Amino acid sequence: LVLYEPPYAVPMRPDDLDAAFRSSAVDGVDREELARNAHTLVSRCSVLGFSELSRLSIKLQQACRTGRDLPVIYAEARAESTNVYEIASRSLERLEPGCRPG
Repeated sequence: LVLYEPPYAVPMRPDDLDAAFRSSAVDGVDREELARNAHTLVSRCSVLGFSELSRLSIKLQQACRTGRDLPVIYAEARAESTNVYEIASRSLERLEPGCRPG
């Protein structure tokens, strides 16, 4: 999903959300990779107006570093990412065929 034409493109692909929230539980997740993926989502979500997922991504980054409340924050962020994905998908469906990415 690219909402603006280059050089102002702000990519937000389903793969971005999938990479960050691949697993349904945080057990066994590479915390360093999860922190990097969450960091990527912070600005992308903020620019696209998904402020709650941006906020939760910041908390997730911090939780990855400290380990504190990681399962709870991960579950909250994953649930919100599902909401964002659904909103983005519905928005893309409303676009005229010639305006759709890909």
